[in-house]
Amino acid sequence: MGVEPTTCRLRKPSSSSKLLILSRFTVGTLRALSGTFGCRSCNAICNGILMLLLLSPHVLAQERRTFTVPFHSVHGMILLDGQLNGKPAVFLLDTGANNSIADMQSAGLGNLKLDKLRSTSTVGSEGDCALREVHLTLEHRSWLNRRVCVMDLSDASRRMGTHLDGFIGADVLSEFRQVRLNYETHTLELEN
Repeated sequence: MGVEPTTCRLRKPSSSSKLLILSRFTVGTLRALSGTFGCRSCNAICNGILMLLLLSPHVLAQERRTFTVPFHSVHGMILLDGQLNGKPAVFLLDTGANNSIADMQSAGLGNLKLDKLRSTSTVGSEGDCALREVHLTLEHRSWLNRRVCVMDLSDASRRMGTHLDGFIGADVLSEFRQVRLNYETHTLELEN
């Protein structure tokens, strides 16, 4: 004895029905909205499936998450400890830089022929840059194959009085919804 499948036809939603978007997610072409099926049991099943999807780990994973990166200051500059290509690195937090920068020696690309990054007579710096992909890590957040400008930062390190392996610029910071500096705890908070 087999069980006969039950079929239910979609009925046209009334003009007074409203679409309530509860969360951003994609599940094929599931459109389980109350009142769109012709029978109550189909509505109940679809509403149950919708509730399970809303409470699933996939949806919970989209919650805001904050990455906390400790920082220390040298001569008023904010320095972040991280990793560059799997090795410990110190990055200058540079909110005025459009692109993140990695030092060519620290990135293991010392064979490149690049002019040193030097300050200009106006605001900013200039120097040769080669675009390369690196593995960048700040605390518990990693970027594999992150495209950065690779430059010779030896002169910049000398002028700033501390070794720099790179700069974290707006290209990384703009990936987050909020960026907060907490001077009390000496942490940079990056919120998705």
